[in-house]
Amino acid sequence: MSALNSVSSSAQRDALNPPGLPTPEGASLATQIFNFLISGGFATLLHWAVMAALAKAGMQPIWATSMGAVAGSILNYLLQFYWTFRGSGMHGKAIPAYVCAVIMGWGVNAGIFYLLMSFAHSSLYTAQICATAVVAIINFTVYKRMVFHECLN
Repeated sequence: MSALNSVSSSAQRDALNPPGLPTPEGASLATQIFNFLISGGFATLLHWAVMAALAKAGMQPIWATSMGAVAGSILNYLLQFYWTFRGSGMHGKAIPAYVCAVIMGWGVNAGIFYLLMSFAHSSLYTAQICATAVVAIINFTVYKRMVFHECLN
């Protein structure tokens, strides 16, 4: 049975990594970081677009941004799993870890933002840029080592 699973995993990996594309093991760290940032950028754009559309339609801003964040998080998961980390394993382990990472990221973002606004008296945009940068570094590390690491088999 394990031989069958090995063949199945190998076939899945080959289907997701056609010839000419690097496998997760062969992808450089720079490529992974680049793909991570592009994926996050598209997810952020989707978040903002959903938020703007729902707010324009009359939804309360807090609900609009929350729905946008969920949409962005779903897109981000898919892009990170299939493109950045070229996952070929099962989603059953990655999704719960991803949800925990997203919740942690939201908490870290809010904490850093609050500290910079309240104690460092940073501007709104400076505080958010700094918080976003810190969360991006943490997220890349968490995704690579804890969320998607088992999907790279």
